[in-house]
Amino acid sequence: MEVGGIAEAVVRALAIELKVSEGAIRSARSLKRDLKMDSISAVNVAFALEEEYDVEIDIREGDDFDSLEQIVDVVERAVTSR
Repeated sequence: MEVGGIAEAVVRALAIELKVSEGAIRSARSLKRDLKMDSISAVNVAFALEEEYDVEIDIREGDDFDSLEQIVDVVERAVTSR
């Protein structure tokens, strides 16, 4: 799976869940502070990505979902470890 593809999937999932533009996701430094992402949103994003990539994401890692890069890293690890 291509890393750019994962990043784009994460951006899409976040934009849908947070009801913001994909550009807002890419420019946010902190998803929690800048876009008001809470733990429920993080879990919903994790579930959407699990379904898309047929992987399991440790929901406890959802607490660390504060940047696009952090989420991409978690998904990359899940995809490469299956």
